[in-house]
Amino acid sequence: MTRAVRRFKLKYESDLPYEILTGDVQPWNWGEQNRYLNVAETLAESLTRNPFLKVHVSSGYYDMATPWLASHYTFSHLGIDPALTKNITLDDYTSGHMVYLNLADLKKQKSDLARFIRSAAGL
Repeated sequence: MTRAVRRFKLKYESDLPYEILTGDVQPWNWGEQNRYLNVAETLAESLTRNPFLKVHVSSGYYDMATPWLASHYTFSHLGIDPALTKNITLDDYTSGHMVYLNLADLKKQKSDLARFIRSAAGL
């Protein structure tokens, strides 16, 4: 059975060079942030300004880099209109940070992401 694949273009253009694994961003400017990056306020503002924005979060129970409970806590304390919480999808996995290393979680994440993309695209 053949399945059609739909491709979407973001139509984003920039003349800035894309930097990857570079030392050109040192020293990192934390601005008024603490020694960790917290973008929850920016995300809450973005969700409020754009009620069509959809967010997917994959959380591994044994993730030591971005702990499972921290993700859930952050998203449950965004302070957004309760009607906007339907735009946030949190999917949990029995893995650590690299969900794809556990075959069962890799399959689950593929299914979860496909469901999220279809839903976000209105399919």
